[in-house]
Amino acid sequence: MTETDREPSREEQSFLDALHISNMKDLSGLEGIKDGEELYDTLTITGEAMPEEQIYSVHDLETLIRDSFQNQRMYGLGLPLEREGYYGIDMLTFLELCGMDMEQDRLSILARDESGAERIYSLKELRKSQPMIALGGPDGPLEKGGRGPISLEIFQEGGRDSVQNLRYMRVGPGKTPEDPFYGFHNREPFLESKDRVFTIEIYQQGAEYLGAVTTKEFTTEALEALLKEYPEAAAGGYYGALGNVEMFSYMGVGGWLDHFEGIDLKWLLREQAGVEDFEGYGEFIGRDGQVYATVEDLAYMDGEKAAYYVLTSEGVRIPGAEPMIAFSKNGYPLLPEHDHESEGYIAYNQLNQSLEKAGVATETGVVKNHSGPFAACLGNRDGYYGGNETETAGDCVKIRLYLK
Repeated sequence: MTETDREPSREEQSFLDALHISNMKDLSGLEGIKDGEELYDTLTITGEAMPEEQIYSVHDLETLIRDSFQNQRMYGLGLPLEREGYYGIDMLTFLELCGMDMEQDRLSILARDESGAERIYSLKELRKSQPMIALGGPDGPLEKGGRGPISLEIFQEGGRDSVQNLRYMRVGPGKTPEDPFYGFHNREPFLESKDRVFTIEIYQQGAEYLGAVTTKEFTTEALEALLKEYPEAAAGGYYGALGNVEMFSYMGVGGWLDHFEGIDLKWLLREQAGVEDFEGYGEFIGRDGQVYATVEDLAYMDGEKAAYYVLTSEGVRIPGAEPMIAFSKNGYPLLPEHDHESEGYIAYNQLNQSLEKAGVATETGVVKNHSGPFAACLGNRDGYYGGNETETAGDCVKIRLYLK
């Protein structure tokens, strides 16, 4: 926990009161459950001028602001910014703390909004305007349907420019920064995992003794190639400790929460394994060869994205936790074993390390990418799957489907 050794001023408290973390809403009909749809929207930062891919939720960004007003050393870094009716963080100060290579010439920043529309800015020009990542204003948090929940605001002599509903930034040399695909197993020390195999076996119920009707194998490298070829199959989101809304009031939920990225499992089963109807059940096998989770009704796979969710330990419901096979966690490739001593194990990202050097302890920027070689991410879907002792992100090397 970040040390609290500073009291926010009245103006700073007004700043905090206008953020999403201060305005969490109860979900209709669910006592004690908060709506986390906007609070856990994400901003991804990557590019060749960055040391890694970094993923920050609205909650993460606003926690940095709160800590800045409550911790003297953090306050001295100058992250919070209020300008022309917006509250947020100084973008260039933030990127420098995140490890951006400030020495490179002719850097550009590509900014993408939720719809996929892109804008490219010269870093040289941005330095003249003190751009900010905005999260709120005097009237409250930026909301979806408006500018938010995250917006890039650039203040220029000729007027203000902005990217509303900001979701992605890529920083690199040249007019159009390249994507280094930091989450892929495309470089040392992660290349050793590119040939790891994920298997789908399909059986006919009642005739299991005949063996698998269909077997599909995918290496890590092949799954990552599929994402490049079919970007619509990409999936990502937060997955956490066990628990759903039904059990929360009397059992609570554990504490861990991580952002995983990979390939949509429904898409993979339909488009690559030939599954037409989700009738039957499925077993998920971990790297130890044991079945660790069973989906009793495969209709679970065929829901709308918004129907899947996870809960935080505070009872915040995060939607969009659709079934997927992940090979990246918190921006880094997953490791093949649960190994904290591996060269590829990353405990915390560059932002966290920069803050630690400044004397600030925080959990913002956690990585801990030891959960592979693949993870089957299975969010709660009420009536189908989820709850106590039901795995939401277990290491997985094989799925067996038993279809009717």
